[in-house]
Amino acid sequence: MIVHSVAFSLGSHVTDDVRANLLTELAAFPKLYPQMRHWRLGRNISQRDQTYEYAFVVEFDGLEALNQYLESESHELFVQRRWQPLVSRRAICTFEA
Repeated sequence: MIVHSVAFSLGSHVTDDVRANLLTELAAFPKLYPQMRHWRLGRNISQRDQTYEYAFVVEFDGLEALNQYLESESHELFVQRRWQPLVSRRAICTFEA
């Protein structure tokens, strides 16, 4: 099993409506990408570190499933058109579990 996690913060220019729309889009990912398992998305509530505002974690059956998602045209378009213009900071960690 592969665990893929992304922590991120949005830019100061992002309005509340745009923020809500982006989070709604992200929450719909499991319906768009059937290879995703156990999707979780939430706001960072840590009392120790507020480096990132949000994080999501998702599991994949293997590297092939992860790469199908990452390399899909719809994912690439989302990253280029929606994600990159809004996200000011991110950290990605992918590991075998």
